Amino acid sequence: MSGLFETRRQQERRRTKRRLLTFFFILCIGGSVAGGFYLGRQEQVGREDALKAEIETLNKAQNDLVTGLAQVQAAADEAKSAYEELETQYRADVPNDDILEVARLAGQRLDAGIPLDRLLYVLQRVDEQDDCDSIDVKRFRPTTRLTPSDMPGSSVSFNNGALQITATGDTDVDEERNPVSWYDPAEPLDITVELIDGSEIKFSGTLPITHREVRGDDEHRFAFSEGPRSFMLVTYQHCPFP
Repeated sequence: MSGLFETRRQQERRRTKRRLLTFFFILCIGGSVAGGFYLGRQEQVGREDALKAEIETLNKAQNDLVTGLAQVQAAADEAKSAYEELETQYRADVPNDDILEVARLAGQRLDAGIPLDRLLYVLQRVDEQDDCDSIDVKRFRPTTRLTPSDMPGSSVSFNNGALQITATGDTDVDEERNPVSWYDPAEPLDITVELIDGSEIKFSGTLPITHREVRGDDEHRFAFSEGPRSFMLVTYQHCPFP
């Protein structure tokens, strides 16, 4: 009986010991879980605080940027307004390009010895509309080194013979690059206008050519263009000047 009783007591102690160990183990696990939760919570709180601080910093930077942009826009508007005001004042004080060109030409004529009263007389007589003769169009053959200067059709006259026009140019070539007798309309031409008083007007250029010439009380207006092969078209108009 004594041995059996001791065995039961030993069994009871072992059970008690296991209960204590189990309780201690559960207590340790619970403590670890609670500690981990606490530490995790503290870390989360720290992250939230850091994020809040970063958000506040970004919001402040955004507000500063908006304020800066508003200041820049205000400065730009002010500069634009000042520029427009200056441009308006400049246009009011400085003549436009047309007036400057007239002043430049008038200065050149005065420097050339033209009397001021003559210039004023011309300006006063200029009308808004030209009182010109009707436009006349004719054609003629410019001469080349292969054609004689008195070749038929090598000149043309206008204004009842008051002026006669001739022209010289380079020879054209055929498909085999051989020179031909008619002029090359793509090359420069030398044009001579002989007036009834024996004076001449000379100018050069590549078609189409326009030219205006004032002689005394007459203004001569010319326009030259390519015509049928070997021919050149000339448009002439006479206008009183001024």
